[in-house]
Amino acid sequence: MHAYAVEPEDHAAIKAGILTEIPRYAVASGPKKVTKLCIIGDKDVWHAVQKQNQKKTIFSDVEFLDEASPDKKCDIIYTSNQRTARKLIVSMDVPGVILVSTYASFVDEGGLIGLVEKNGLVTLELNLSSAADRKITLSPDLIEISKRVVQ
Repeated sequence: MHAYAVEPEDHAAIKAGILTEIPRYAVASGPKKVTKLCIIGDKDVWHAVQKQNQKKTIFSDVEFLDEASPDKKCDIIYTSNQRTARKLIVSMDVPGVILVSTYASFVDEGGLIGLVEKNGLVTLELNLSSAADRKITLSPDLIEISKRVVQ
């Protein structure tokens, strides 16, 4: 995974590509395997993930949700909505759930993986203390290629 310079309409495909790679680089402690991705409010990314998941099955289930629903059994939750992401950071205290969003201060506010768009690039940002709190192990490769890592 690297930073990608793309046209804005291709950002959904790039984000989907990164989301489908997360299970290789971010692992919940224990025997649990990432199987369900929940995408909240971003149909373009949901469609792009569905397309990639059909080619190579990564997730047993990819669900689109209109709103945050903490009762859903999601292993990875992605939203591009800042208000929803902030709500999830505060309300999701379930270990092993990987939160991913796209707004600039997401990892500073306690989110785990940020997919930040700036100057035509989609880059990765990580929050290591959030990973530890959620009992997620991040691979050194993921940390190394991230544009910014918050301790």
